[in-house]
Amino acid sequence: MKNRILSILILIILLFSSCSKMFDINPPTELKEEEIFSKEIGFYHALMGIYIKSNDTDLYGRTLTYSFIDIIANMYNISPASSYSDFQNLDYENASIISIIDKIWNKSYYLIANTNNILKNLEGKESLFSNEYSSNFDVLKAELLAFRAFYHFDLLRLFGPMPSMGMNQMSIPYVDKVSITPFPKLKMGEFLDKVITDLKEAHELLKLNDPLFSPSPTDYSGSSVLYYISSDNGFRRDRNFKLNYYVVTGLLSRAYLYKGDMTNAYKYAKIVEQSNFRVYSTINTYHYLNDILGSLWLGSATNKLYTDAVFSDAAENNKLIINNDARVKLYESQLYQTIDVRNIKNFGNKDNNVEIYPIKYYNSTFGYPFIKRSEIDLILAETAEANGDDPYYYLNKLRASRGLEQFPLSPENSIFENEITKEYCKEFIAEGQLFYYYKRKGFTSYTGINGRIITDMGPSKYIFPIPDSELTYGNN
Repeated sequence: MKNRILSILILIILLFSSCSKMFDINPPTELKEEEIFSKEIGFYHALMGIYIKSNDTDLYGRTLTYSFIDIIANMYNISPASSYSDFQNLDYENASIISIIDKIWNKSYYLIANTNNILKNLEGKESLFSNEYSSNFDVLKAELLAFRAFYHFDLLRLFGPMPSMGMNQMSIPYVDKVSITPFPKLKMGEFLDKVITDLKEAHELLKLNDPLFSPSPTDYSGSSVLYYISSDNGFRRDRNFKLNYYVVTGLLSRAYLYKGDMTNAYKYAKIVEQSNFRVYSTINTYHYLNDILGSLWLGSATNKLYTDAVFSDAAENNKLIINNDARVKLYESQLYQTIDVRNIKNFGNKDNNVEIYPIKYYNSTFGYPFIKRSEIDLILAETAEANGDDPYYYLNKLRASRGLEQFPLSPENSIFENEITKEYCKEFIAEGQLFYYYKRKGFTSYTGINGRIITDMGPSKYIFPIPDSELTYGNN
């Protein structure tokens, strides 16, 4: 039964993959699985399907970007009449929340199942790939491994224990192959080891083969390298936005930090920091997209449709609002006036020209960022002291890039942990990262961007309930 589901799923993914900027290929509308994987192009179609289906509104197209995940982090002002009002109370017994959580779980594991199915079919198929670009085999395998780790890691951050509870706490299953046998739950440390193993394998494959650089990462000049090779149907194109070497390096750093391994978190973050890839934009050219290491792609019309559903007047009682008072407080205008570029360029007015909303995705062709340059410096700031480095150097570098170079922080004028938290709130608004940050740090209370003070935070609110469908994928 499960193998049949996998075959059906891969076809469904392809059917939803009729066009993409990321790959200039047009997949067929009806193919059997063995036909799909009998040619090189079939694997490109399948990977493209994974990218596109990750943009499902129940995943990174909206729920895990600027909607549900940021609502529960108390980012927005919400009408008492809104169907979202229970979200801010983290009431996981509410039927609408249960529905959302179930979809996150099920659709993530569906994509994991399809990723495993592609990897299984990829085994021993090196000869299908052209001699001229035989490295595409390794690049494709690396991206699939990175996707598998990426989905699992976010599921852990949602459904797994808080890191402060210890690495021996039971978490969730890590599904790393096609099998009809249910996968057991793993201890959190074991689970993270599997995330890291997949990412490290992807990292090594991309270090040798990523078209971003030639012949090696140390020689990468920082120029925009957007390969388009007709013989491989554009697979090497737009590496700046796919799961490239630097995205995977950053995700490794993020995973090590979650595990509490300050040495390796620092090590991999330094690789990105010391490269010329995605240096900070200037104040005049700032856009949050300028600083991403890689992201999912959405057409501007689709982004408009998705964002209008929660940010326009048409959303009625379900409209998500950030009021001006909250924004002034968030960006500490009493100290810095309006010089923080994020305070100016990350927001816009809509419909009534009074309420404001985050405009990061509106009228844009890019969606959820896998990881940003700014997170790299924040990871380095958190891990620097343990590695004999200056944490304020990285914190001030990020702040300077946002216009605050005249207001450097130091141990004499600031509380470091408070400043890290402020930067996460300022930097990742509408990007779905705040809830994960609060959980990783184990905050028992926090003040949301909307000004609401949330108390009594703990496992019951940080850990999503695993849905009944868990029986499909693992043991209780």
